[in-house]
Amino acid sequence: MIALIGEVKPQIYVELHCYRPTAYTALTVNERRIRKGVPPLVDLGNGLLMGSTSHHVLPFLLAPPGILLEVPCKHERRDDALAILRILRDSDDVIGAIRSLRSKYPEQVSRAIRLYLEWIAHYNFKVGGKVGGEEDKILGTQA
Repeated sequence: MIALIGEVKPQIYVELHCYRPTAYTALTVNERRIRKGVPPLVDLGNGLLMGSTSHHVLPFLLAPPGILLEVPCKHERRDDALAILRILRDSDDVIGAIRSLRSKYPEQVSRAIRLYLEWIAHYNFKVGGKVGGEEDKILGTQA
């Protein structure tokens, strides 16, 4: 996957996963950063979760953050997930995508960005070739 990212150099990197309902708490609990080393995911509604991709992927992205979407497995209502995927598809870059997502989910996306910024500042690893802590400039938004 890392080789493919290096070859394609995507402007937006999205991972789409599904999760079992029993995993919801483990994915969204604040202690997830302590337990798993990654920030908790934020519920956008209907169990659709959003957060950052793994710190293993972030250093290879040209335009961080990578966006992780978790959808409940066997989710009956897919309209909300498809709407988000359309926003991402129609965005020119990750900044535009985040702005569009924030206009639809203002509180949730702001929280997800804040969790991401706190996470990368804590680890201070390189993200997209830049040292963590400059992401608010990269995102062009205030968390």
